[in-house]
Amino acid sequence: MHLRLGLLLLLLTLLETTVIPFARILGIGPNLILLEIVAVALFRGPLAGALLGLAGGALLDLWRGQALGLFALAGGITGYLLGLLEPRLFKDNLLVPALAGLTGTLLFQGAFLLLSSFTGARFPVWPALGRVILPEALYNAVLGPLMFRIVANLLRSRGVATVAGKENA
Repeated sequence: MHLRLGLLLLLLTLLETTVIPFARILGIGPNLILLEIVAVALFRGPLAGALLGLAGGALLDLWRGQALGLFALAGGITGYLLGLLEPRLFKDNLLVPALAGLTGTLLFQGAFLLLSSFTGARFPVWPALGRVILPEALYNAVLGPLMFRIVANLLRSRGVATVAGKENA
């Protein structure tokens, strides 16, 4: 994993645990770690997305203290699946990171709920969808373009981000 992306992941974890609790709207906040996973997957493909998803999900597992490994698996699955779209997307379209933030949240939360069901945990899916998942997905859709730009700048400094659909050398 790119050192700068790893450092960003640690910074986002710090923000998630210190600042984001104060930036919640109706008790819902963005998932900044997930937004980095989504952005990296769309820039670097399924392997990088899955690896960062596993790492970011593991940090979420440690922070939230629920069944260890579920967030890591959900992050890995989300990063991998969104990474499959990498060669098919025009990344300079502002709608791409917004829709990716929304889609990534739905994938991540869906994978988490599915994996949780294998542990015997039961969540009220429909209330969770309306009160937590969709509002978080909208929050992530709004912040997706910002995270996309941050990750693009980090990758661009290493010559691997795409600009106008072309690889930098």
